[in-house]
Amino acid sequence: MFAFLMLAGCGEKTATPQDDAVANSTVEVSISQLPTPTFTRLGNHPSLTHEQPQRTDSTCGYQIDARHLYPLSNQRLSKVDGAGRVSPVVVFKDGKPLSDFATTRDFADQCAGAFTFGRNAVRFSLKDETPEAAVLSGYTLGLSEHFPLPTPDGDAWWAYPGTRIDLGFTDDAGLAGQTIELVVTTVTSQGRVNAVPLLKVGEDKVLMEETDGTLVGRLTFTVPDGAWTASLVTPPDAPYMLLTSVNLHSGDEVRPMLPASMKVGGSLLASTGPSADLLSRVQFTTEPPKLTIPGEFTSVGAFIGRLEAPTLTELSATAVRERIGLSYSPLRIFEDGKPLANPNASCRKVKQFGKGRYCHSHEIVLLSSSDNTDPLSNSRDYTLALSDERQFEGGLWLYPGDIVLGGPSESPPDGATASLVLTALPVTSDSAISLKLSSSGGTLIEHTISGTTLSSGALTMPLHFEDSLSNLELELHVEGHVVLQGAAVNWED
Repeated sequence: MFAFLMLAGCGEKTATPQDDAVANSTVEVSISQLPTPTFTRLGNHPSLTHEQPQRTDSTCGYQIDARHLYPLSNQRLSKVDGAGRVSPVVVFKDGKPLSDFATTRDFADQCAGAFTFGRNAVRFSLKDETPEAAVLSGYTLGLSEHFPLPTPDGDAWWAYPGTRIDLGFTDDAGLAGQTIELVVTTVTSQGRVNAVPLLKVGEDKVLMEETDGTLVGRLTFTVPDGAWTASLVTPPDAPYMLLTSVNLHSGDEVRPMLPASMKVGGSLLASTGPSADLLSRVQFTTEPPKLTIPGEFTSVGAFIGRLEAPTLTELSATAVRERIGLSYSPLRIFEDGKPLANPNASCRKVKQFGKGRYCHSHEIVLLSSSDNTDPLSNSRDYTLALSDERQFEGGLWLYPGDIVLGGPSESPPDGATASLVLTALPVTSDSAISLKLSSSGGTLIEHTISGTTLSSGALTMPLHFEDSLSNLELELHVEGHVVLQGAAVNWED
């Protein structure tokens, strides 16, 4: 990957005695005085090649094979620095984008003109036409024009190959001639980096260093006089990059150019100031719902049992991946009361290796016995349950009827300008959360949030400045299945 930042002064000034006094002064101006920069992405986006859309077995759903684009899928990106559902791949209908980050209902059961990119295929539904009259040549894959890209998991600042990102300052704010440092961090999900990015200011250059898909560059430069622009330029053979931070440093002072991000309960919540994590101490007052086996296992191999469980389809790893971009099922299988050791295995590995692996794909559950004996004739008892280990890599799995109590390790000061930020993903069609946030001064917020609202991304709810913010307590009542990714109170200094 190759990229560089170029800074150039715009225009000239006539020197004055005042200018000379400033130039000879040893007093440094704070980088906080710099104006907020503007970000612009320029250049032609790469074209995406793909095969003809194929009909699925849903009401009006289609899919496009996109295995060659797997590094840009939501599933892959969710594993890259916790990026989440931030895929830039878009389905266009005659040049106009369909609705992105759709639910299963929108891209499969309803002709809503919506799509999602879970793993190896982009799934979408038709727009303003029936399957019988569909003109499939009008549906194409491309890259989003939005910069930043708004997603359910926050803004994504994509740097595409062959494009340039301009970071423009309208004024030097009195820092002209002062030496500061530019630090840029990006991540890529494409594995091997063939070309190393370059930071450049005028004739000064420094190569960024790459470690396990993270690239960091540090460049010391002199602030140009007047308006100036920093440019991040990527050649056509560079991988796709996500900007995670662009900071200016001056001594011990740091000025973020992108909104700061922090991990809260396994999710990225945008914050430009202090924050109290409401999940730093969390308690569940309920147990996972009980399950009964909805049928009988049948044999499909020497050590493989198969169960058709249509009532559990929404909890399958495939359905969860299609709906919220996380490949995970909370289903657990026990052999004579002991948990089998390998949940959420791929069905291919279950069939190939066995040894206690099991998978949950759509309405089918495949299990293998712990010692590869026939589970239908080895005289062992196999039972199903929902995992009581709520934490997984995607967040906290909440079950129907759950009551969740949380609170921060520290509270904001009274009188601060504060807001509650909540990120949760609706897993099932009946998902909802009833939320109550209280403090020593009483109830601050009490609200019921539907699954549709949850799916729109991080929710911000302002708190009144006169509210007491000490002894914060969060209480959640859950309907359906929900993945809780973050809950925090952010405030300004």
